[in-house]
Amino acid sequence: MTFKSWFTTNHITVLGLIFWIMKVLVVHRQEAIQQSIKNQLGQWYVETYNNGLEGLMAAKLENFDLILCGQDLPVVTGIEMRRSIRN
Repeated sequence: MTFKSWFTTNHITVLGLIFWIMKVLVVHRQEAIQQSIKNQLGQWYVETYNNGLEGLMAAKLENFDLILCGQDLPVVTGIEMRRSIRN
């Protein structure tokens, strides 16, 4: 991805001021929790996944500003996911 394409998709301009859009990854087994977090972070770009393996793959492929995950995720736990992302 070039800087120009990244810049045009990750900001909004209001009255000549540039505001960056936060990119958030939410990984939780309950869809109600995912939806609640997504509603609270309405102005940000939020991507959601149901299990740790899908969340881990998304975190490895894309850059997120914030990652929120549950601890007791199916397939890969939240702790294993955090360790894998850091290494």
